[in-house]
Amino acid sequence: MNIQDAQREVRSVYIGGFVGQLVSSVIWLVSAAVGRWVTPKASILTVIIGGFFIFAFTQMILILSGRRARVLTSLLLEQSSKQPHPTNNMKPTWEKERDTPPRSVQW
Repeated sequence: MNIQDAQREVRSVYIGGFVGQLVSSVIWLVSAAVGRWVTPKASILTVIIGGFFIFAFTQMILILSGRRARVLTSLLLEQSSKQPHPTNNMKPTWEKERDTPPRSVQW
């Protein structure tokens, strides 16, 4: 699978981002209603707590609508197995310059 196929799959599964935007819109609408009829503090809490669940609600709606909610599993596993870990090549600056540590480093 290449990048173009992966992008096409994501657009297809997530319906071009429609469901996620719909969920965000509903959360903001509920927050605005809470701010109008309850308190502004409750409105802020509503949007923060609702924001934590945007992805979960999006997945739930996708599953309930019969769409496959899991995307790119094979591509992610394939790419992660090919990539070296980024810390393998990292060395302290003093090791690159010379082989002895600076005097401030105590062993």
